[in-house]
Amino acid sequence: MNKNTVISAKHLKKSFGAKENVQVIYSDLNIDIYKGDFKVIMGSSGSGKST
Repeated sequence: MNKNTVISAKHLKKSFGAKENVQVIYSDLNIDIYKGDFKVIMGSSGSGKST
């Protein structure tokens, strides 16, 4: 993280379900958001954007 990094997230994983019914939404996601950046999270209704 440098002095212009506002948010840094590393190795994020999101999944739903249990045991044999696990659905991985994303795995090993890395993101850095820097001062002055504008980011948008897009997806259809019900796709988990607020999660």
